[in-house]
Amino acid sequence: MIIAYIAGLILALWLINKICDRYFVESLESIAEKFKLSSDFAGATLMAIGSSAPELFTSIAALSMVGSEAVGAGTIIGSAIFNILIIIGVVAIAVKPGKNKLTWHIVFRDLAFYLGTVGWFLFASIDGSIVLWESVPFLVLYIAYIFVVSKWAKWMKIEHPKEYKDVDGEYVSNPIDRFLNKHYLLTFVLSIAAIGVTTHFMVDFAVNIADYFDIPSAIIGLTVLAAGTSVPDVLSSMVVAKKGRANMAVTNAVSSNIFDINIGLGAVFFSVLLYKFIKGESISIPIDSSTLQMSIIFLFGTVVLLLSFLFISRWKLNKVIGYSLILAYLAILTYNIVQIL
Repeated sequence: MIIAYIAGLILALWLINKICDRYFVESLESIAEKFKLSSDFAGATLMAIGSSAPELFTSIAALSMVGSEAVGAGTIIGSAIFNILIIIGVVAIAVKPGKNKLTWHIVFRDLAFYLGTVGWFLFASIDGSIVLWESVPFLVLYIAYIFVVSKWAKWMKIEHPKEYKDVDGEYVSNPIDRFLNKHYLLTFVLSIAAIGVTTHFMVDFAVNIADYFDIPSAIIGLTVLAAGTSVPDVLSSMVVAKKGRANMAVTNAVSSNIFDINIGLGAVFFSVLLYKFIKGESISIPIDSSTLQMSIIFLFGTVVLLLSFLFISRWKLNKVIGYSLILAYLAILTYNIVQIL
């Protein structure tokens, strides 16, 4: 049976990444083009949703399954650590000299909001649980972030070129894909449904594997699911970096993390706790203090580490930064594995 669970987990991860990459993200790009959204705003909202969909649905699925809360939180925390250290590390290594300069005020803006988000998460989880009022600031932070991003170009007097695909100009030979490309709103809805169902099974497989090997479910979320849901982002970021768009890769990684924590956890926490409050049940969600809290501290440390590197290098990426970030991730991963041995 354990082989079936492992095979099911691998298949679910593959399906989620395939649906997100081929259908969900493309439908979001079509929506952004249709409504003429700026690249900065779309990147911080729709593109962040696209790259964070697996983590978001993992959180929703885990919170709907009794005893699986740590899987959802662990996946998002693990993915956030992975995004900062591995994705930005890979970008720093792959980017060519002369094209490694970041737009400091955009990166600093996103990292500042991200630092505030992680700081609040750390504060809210100190007592080992999240209660209703503690979930509200997550929503406030994300709304404030979206507002600032929407006004940023005007405030800084800069223009962002739109870099979306031509919705009707892409030739697709498969008739089903051609239909879905044309009806992108339908594709958006169907993708959400498909990701939701597949993620439910993925979480179930992960919990069963953790139980079989007597591994804390949070560890599965922090490692296997976190890396599995983020690998496509690594590959796409590497391609973007080689094309000289390191700034885009870094800001998308940070924006995705802001979405992951504030919406993937905060908004989901708020919805579940509000439902419990209306039903008169206990309005708290436990946080695995033995595993997740230390990972949240690591999460906070990754932001400080990245900011320190960027200040020292004057907002230029280089291989030293890249390898240092990757080594930091391996150290954190090793620590988490040692904790369960």
